[in-house]
Amino acid sequence: MVCQRPPEGTPCSELYNLAAKKGLPVKFVFEVPHNFKFHAKANIWTDDELRGHYRVRLEVAGREFHGEAELPQKAKHEAGELAC
Repeated sequence: MVCQRPPEGTPCSELYNLAAKKGLPVKFVFEVPHNFKFHAKANIWTDDELRGHYRVRLEVAGREFHGEAELPQKAKHEAGELAC
């Protein structure tokens, strides 16, 4: 996949857009902490409360990409960047 996102876009948003156009499912699974569920719009926790070690696996188009970061959304972006 080749993502060409505008400067204001994120790797994840462009990945979702491109996958939707091709009819491909996109699946993020947090490996660390195991089965962690992150919903960016929930705003339940502050960044300081979320800070830790996160590892996520992205599955798209039959391939896997891994991202690691100290915030969950950043880990997802890291994996999305690798997929693009």
